[in-house]
Amino acid sequence: MADCPAARSVPQLHPSEDRALYVCRVYQATPPGWDSDEWEQYCLLILRQRHGDRLVPVPDKSGGDGGLEAFTQEGAAYQCYAPENEPLKPKTRYELQRGKITKDLKKLDTYRVRVQELLGDVALVSWVLLTPRHEAADLVAHCQAKAREVVALGLPFISSDFCVSVQTLADFEVEHRLVQSVGFLPGSLSSPISRPHLHPSGIPFSEVEGHLIGVMDSKLAHILADETSRAYYRGELLRGQVAGDDLVGRFRDRVPDVAFALDRELDAAKRAMLMNQALTPDAEPTRLQGLLADIVERVQQTVPQLSRTNAEMLAEAAICRWLQECSLHFGSSAAPASVGGGEQDG
Repeated sequence: MADCPAARSVPQLHPSEDRALYVCRVYQATPPGWDSDEWEQYCLLILRQRHGDRLVPVPDKSGGDGGLEAFTQEGAAYQCYAPENEPLKPKTRYELQRGKITKDLKKLDTYRVRVQELLGDVALVSWVLLTPRHEAADLVAHCQAKAREVVALGLPFISSDFCVSVQTLADFEVEHRLVQSVGFLPGSLSSPISRPHLHPSGIPFSEVEGHLIGVMDSKLAHILADETSRAYYRGELLRGQVAGDDLVGRFRDRVPDVAFALDRELDAAKRAMLMNQALTPDAEPTRLQGLLADIVERVQQTVPQLSRTNAEMLAEAAICRWLQECSLHFGSSAAPASVGGGEQDG
């Protein structure tokens, strides 16, 4: 293996810059919460699965949407809302959601002429705030109060039994699974993301120490004798592990079925690796390269929308875990691996 390229050195820390802020600056992974535009697009996709051609999306680029993201011919109105800066404290999230409900329901009266134009002969019987997370009973009470207020306005397009509610993807479980079954990913999960340059402690990953790092190093020593090259390679794997685990965590939050499919495929790759290792335990760098290529191919077949960069990162994360915690090893002197459930989970 060649020496570490000088061009891949860690960016310099400015003397006046706090080290923790520097770590955040160089780690440009996708934000943890839903992007508002992505959430709207995903919600409309889910709503189309439920309502089909009875759903009427309301674009807001020209003329305003009057507090309606979409409505159905049967009178169900939807407004999609993903609070920014997640993860938020429950009270903060509740206050933002409450404010959104109040603001958008007021639009029904403020822009009553526009709303009537949009609805035509449709009378609204429900108005739903579709949001990623709902944890506040007080929000239910707020919805009840606002529904009574809207009915009291006597608007011609509001039914006398009009109701307001808050729903999440849990209320669209079947539709959510249908969308995920085709491997759909929100844009920020399919686009390439960056690996962190520094460990959270503020040092390069090649300099990180610890018991599991020592386990990795002892295994990699069979195929990388040069200590500098080994530290560089180990550091790259660790960078991939941190970013890859972060990405998978976001998958579990936003598209859990896709995350489950990835877990299943990585388990299959791990079993194949252990069985192959039992047959060919020689210390060959090409075996590691082949394993990485196999995982990348499996990941891309499971999630076709995923960028190759992210697929490689997930492969490096898996290899890194297996080197730390499982029976992946190089060299015939190591103990043979078990494939019958005796290996550690990686």
